[in-house]
Amino acid sequence: MKVKVRTESTEFDGNEWIPAGTCWNCSIIPILPEIKGCPLGRGSTEQEAIDDLVRRVGYESHITIIPEVTERCKY
Repeated sequence: MKVKVRTESTEFDGNEWIPAGTCWNCSIIPILPEIKGCPLGRGSTEQEAIDDLVRRVGYESHITIIPEVTERCKY
């Protein structure tokens, strides 16, 4: 299933678990009823966040998605 996704980067100061640097999130827009919950892909690069989203949706909803980045936000 092809889906539109939004990627977003933020600068993170770091903590005892995660080192400082850029963090990426990836979400499906709009939320689709076939997809359970509100999955959010996370990673240290944009591609890692997209791959994480694909993996989470596959695991939680048993759906294979083909993401197309239509919105990109860098902070």
